Amino acid sequence: MDIDVEDQTFDDAYRNHGKPGNPAINWWNGLEMKWKIAVIVGLVALIILFLVVVAFAINLFFFSGDDGNGGSSNNNNSTIVETNSQPNNTNSLPDSSNPVDTNSIPDDTNSLPDSSDDEKVYPPPFLPASYTTGLSMLVYVTFTNENTNVTTDVKIEDFSGAYANDADAKNLKMMGTNQMWQNTILTMLIASLGEEQYQVINEQCTQDGVSDLEFQDLFFWIGFDGVEQDESTTIVSGIECIGWTLSLGMTDIELTLYIDIDSYDEDTQVPVQMVANFGGIYYEFQFSNFFEGAQLADLEIPEQCVDLFVCEAKEAPEDQIALDLYFMGALPDEPADFYGSDANSLATNLCYTIFTDSGYLEFIEYISRFTIAANTTWGPLAYCVDEFCEGAVDGTVGRQVTLTLSSDPHLGQCDKENRNLYGYDYSLSSSSECTSDQELGDDDCAWIYGGVQKVVELECLIGYGLYNACLADYKTATLTNTQNLIDLAFSYNTADQKGCPNVVPDDYSFSYFSSLTPSTLPPYSAYYATPESTVPAKKTATASASGSGSSAKQAAELKRLTRSKLFGDLDFSSGKSLSNFFKIASRIA
Repeated sequence: MDIDVEDQTFDDAYRNHGKPGNPAINWWNGLEMKWKIAVIVGLVALIILFLVVVAFAINLFFFSGDDGNGGSSNNNNSTIVETNSQPNNTNSLPDSSNPVDTNSIPDDTNSLPDSSDDEKVYPPPFLPASYTTGLSMLVYVTFTNENTNVTTDVKIEDFSGAYANDADAKNLKMMGTNQMWQNTILTMLIASLGEEQYQVINEQCTQDGVSDLEFQDLFFWIGFDGVEQDESTTIVSGIECIGWTLSLGMTDIELTLYIDIDSYDEDTQVPVQMVANFGGIYYEFQFSNFFEGAQLADLEIPEQCVDLFVCEAKEAPEDQIALDLYFMGALPDEPADFYGSDANSLATNLCYTIFTDSGYLEFIEYISRFTIAANTTWGPLAYCVDEFCEGAVDGTVGRQVTLTLSSDPHLGQCDKENRNLYGYDYSLSSSSECTSDQELGDDDCAWIYGGVQKVVELECLIGYGLYNACLADYKTATLTNTQNLIDLAFSYNTADQKGCPNVVPDDYSFSYFSSLTPSTLPPYSAYYATPESTVPAKKTATASASGSGSSAKQAAELKRLTRSKLFGDLDFSSGKSLSNFFKIASRIA
């Protein structure tokens, strides 16, 4: 497969993303209009000529035979049927009485399906370490309600753009548009320069959760032991492909890369599609206009990440605000460097976590509601966890629409009111917390911690039907059911009002994942409470048909722990799916 890359650029890949890398299509797109018209007229003429020849042949074989009656048709219908059912084509066959020259017989085997292709063993594909390609990336999960047995596909991301990668230098650039959950459309740029990664969504630099990823090439796994060639070829986007699959059964991980079969005639192979199933989280990468060589001449730190954006200061009394926020965990008396979410954001995050099945809920035992007073000169949302805060601007509270589900250039950072359906997240860095002798606005004093109001067990919310509420809200693109459930749980303490009791946590942790040890809660799929239920009924583990209850239980627990280590700290905010892919890649590499 000859690929002319001399004039190819990253912008060409970006403009042509989603178009199959077919030379005929590329040739057609390059023609001027007058030549396209000439080609179409020529094709029509050929079709007409073909039809005339076919009509002449039909007339010759069926209507011009001499039946001994002056060319008139024979009235014996049965004879006509019999002879027509066995046409005399002996003149078109080789005469068995004479030696046959096999060289004179055209070799048309290439035009027929070749069963030997399915059985042919190909060498593992050789892919360049440096390449540029058009890229479409669909990320989704499949959610099944065990009460109703209804399955719903939940789209996480639908990216379309271009991707350039230099694995040796650990440089990459990814640029395009991203259609998010509930059809929010964003523009996105990811740039990796060696050990530093940057992400720009719309016009906002969002470094949280990106700079900590370990660089991996998309095709990192293709040389692993255990990668096997598929038994038969597969047609992908009209291209015949050889599939290569790696299965890791203990973690429900399976990756398949489809290679253009024609590219095996070249030194390097051309990928067409890659499908990755990470324990029910599905990635589909579609490649187009793939060529060797990374077009990264303009790769640099995005300007939005050089000078982080800060909202304009407001006049009193709008310069300060009191907020009731939620934290998925149990806050200590003096937390430092952590997140808070408003009520809408908590509902969004809980439902999103459920649908992505990312393992979050296995690590969360409590939800806390707390208060702060904050200066409204908002900064960008930072990555704050475990007494560490990255991307924070001193003297500000970070603010952003949750999961970046906003078309605003700065992702809702400066919204004057909480007008976004999905809510807002706030990053609270210790460097901007007020001391006891400061007032809001003094120096770098941006927020005052007001303490915890109430702590409830997540199990209580699940018992009231959290999963069914989320599924109902997803279908209607609202948060009404989930918000009502949360509001009742924190407003009341008794079951008759669907309230949850205020509890004293066994462990105070203000990190989502203070350790990679799951709580005592089983996976969330074990809970599907009826609306009348107030206490979740935990399902009893059953033995598999292949072994004893003990061994099956141990295998299930090992599988869950392994999966937790792979998925436990994934963040499915916008654009983070590629980061998540790389994180998983580094852990199974």
